[in-house]
Amino acid sequence: MPIPTKLLEWFGRVGDHALEIHCYAPWQALLLDVFPWQEDYMLTRHFDQEAAHGAITTYISLKDAPVAFFQVKRANKLDILSERRLADAQMRRDFDWLAERLSIPALYGLSIFGTVFGIYRYDALTGDLIPPKIPHVFGKAQTDTAPVTRWNYDIMHPAGAKKLLEIVDEAKDMAKVAKVELED
Repeated sequence: MPIPTKLLEWFGRVGDHALEIHCYAPWQALLLDVFPWQEDYMLTRHFDQEAAHGAITTYISLKDAPVAFFQVKRANKLDILSERRLADAQMRRDFDWLAERLSIPALYGLSIFGTVFGIYRYDALTGDLIPPKIPHVFGKAQTDTAPVTRWNYDIMHPAGAKKLLEIVDEAKDMAKVAKVELED
């Protein structure tokens, strides 16, 4: 299923200085399209007011079990090292929180700045989170613990749209198997 043209038009209107809520709208519409309630998916939105620079996170679940999550921030924050560090820390915090509730072998999280996204994947069997955490080197103030190259896909480009849909398909396949096992 390709991403609908209308949604790509919405993504095209997300400017560098759009607020999180404006960046979030096309992502929310896309998530509702690919994780439909008719298939028992539930999307829960959370605005992190504790974070110094807000983020809107959508948690996708099936039968109360996490399937994936997406964290959206403004596009213009991607070039700011402290914002990337914060986004990385928020993603890792959410994986810590969700890991104990998993009924699928892997959990995907997307860290999104405007239309650009980076992929995180937690392996429930090994406990590994990819990408690995880059430790801060003390005495070196500008250690880039969240390099901009981590956000290497854009929903507006065919390769980015294709990658997103592959992740959605994999997450849904895992969730369907887990759902059958939960119902048995």
